[in-house]
Amino acid sequence: MLRFADPEAAAGGEDLSAKTLTALLDNAEFHGVLPIMLRKLSGDARLPADADLHGKLEDLRQKATIATGQSMLLKYHGDRIMKGLAADNIPARIVKGPVFARKLYRNVADRPFTDIDILVEPANLARANQVIAACGFELGSNEAESYELQEFKWLEKENSSLLVELHGDLVHDTGMRRRLSLGFPELRAIDGEATDTPAALLTIAIVHAAGGHKFHRLQLCVDVLQGVRALQ
Repeated sequence: MLRFADPEAAAGGEDLSAKTLTALLDNAEFHGVLPIMLRKLSGDARLPADADLHGKLEDLRQKATIATGQSMLLKYHGDRIMKGLAADNIPARIVKGPVFARKLYRNVADRPFTDIDILVEPANLARANQVIAACGFELGSNEAESYELQEFKWLEKENSSLLVELHGDLVHDTGMRRRLSLGFPELRAIDGEATDTPAALLTIAIVHAAGGHKFHRLQLCVDVLQGVRALQ
């Protein structure tokens, strides 16, 4: 599983049975590293001649194609919102998914994402929310709780599968945030005059994985690994 999940590692090794490959595909899908595994299996002549396995691979490749289209839609709306924020002089930056895919992965499709995460100063949350609403999104989270967590979830009115999250800080747990904070001031301190430097991306990956998700998905661990590699 680790060989299949690592974007830079060869799948290699012993020939695997159809049963083992099926189980690995299920795990890869859960862990968010399925595109990497599918890429490594593409054109592999050593695959067992098993109808069920090949049917599963075809189904998963079709789902991956749909996910790519979803990512393109998300990127389109993210760009629209960022233009609106810039027009209102609200400093903002897109973080995590699409930035990781573009900056940390040799194959952009290796890093799928299911939402757009936008970071602003906490003082600008209310104004940024107005911009997102004007772009055709409606709030899908409790407003009072969202201000406490500094995380607002917005759904596109015509397609509720399109999610945009607005953050005032990438650490949402209020107790943890007293000890660890990652917002605009911290990213400015790391980036200096640049944007999305390897050091900043590695920091975001570590906080996203350890602070919010406790490494329950390999995808988040791979983000950290790719962040370390980018430092070189």
